[in-house]
Amino acid sequence: MDNQAYLDQISTPTSAPKTKNSNNSFLKQVFIALGIAVGLFALIAIFGGIISANRVSEKDSAIALKLRSDNLQTVITEYNKSIKSSDLRSTNTSLAGILSDVSTTLANYISDSLSLKQKEYTKKVVDKENTALEELKNELFEAKINGMIDRTFARKMIYETQNLINYENTLKKATGNASLKSYLSSSANSLTVLHDTFSAFSENN
Repeated sequence: MDNQAYLDQISTPTSAPKTKNSNNSFLKQVFIALGIAVGLFALIAIFGGIISANRVSEKDSAIALKLRSDNLQTVITEYNKSIKSSDLRSTNTSLAGILSDVSTTLANYISDSLSLKQKEYTKKVVDKENTALEELKNELFEAKINGMIDRTFARKMIYETQNLINYENTLKKATGNASLKSYLSSSANSLTVLHDTFSAFSENN
C-alpha cells in the first residue's frame, strides 16, 4: 500500500454508531410515559371533582334542612285555616310540631357546633330554599282560589315530607355527631308516619 492509499484510508471517517434511532426510541418512550401520567392525572382530577360535587357538606345540609323546616311552618300557618278537612288540619298541626323541633335543633347545632351565624348561611342554599318556598306558595294560592286546596295541600305535603326525610338522611351521612344522627333518625321515622298519613288522604279524596 503506497503512502497515498494509506492516507486516504485513515482519512476516511469510520461509521459512527447509529444513535439516531435509539435516541428517537428513548424520546418516544418518554413522551408516552408523560402522556400516560398526564392522562391519569386528568382522570383523577375529573373523578375527584365528581365526588366533590356530589358530596354535600354538613354545613349546607344543616342549613337547607333548617330553612326548609322554617318555610314549611310558614306555609302551614298561612294555609291550614283554609283547609276544610279536620283530619288534614290535624295532620298539618302534627307536622308543624315536628318542623318546629327540627328547626330549633338545627338552629342550635348550626350556632353551637358549626359556629355559624344566620348571616353566614350559604347564599346558594338560601336562594334555593326561598325559591322552593315561593313556588309552593304560588301553587297553593292557585289551588285555594280554584277550590282545590285540600287535595293540593295533601299532595304537596306528600312531596315535602319525603323531601325532609331525604334532607335528614343527607345530613346524617354528612355529620359525625352521634347525637345529631340519633335525632335525625327519630325525626325521619316521625316524618315517615306523616308521609303515609298524607298519602292516605290523597288516595281517598
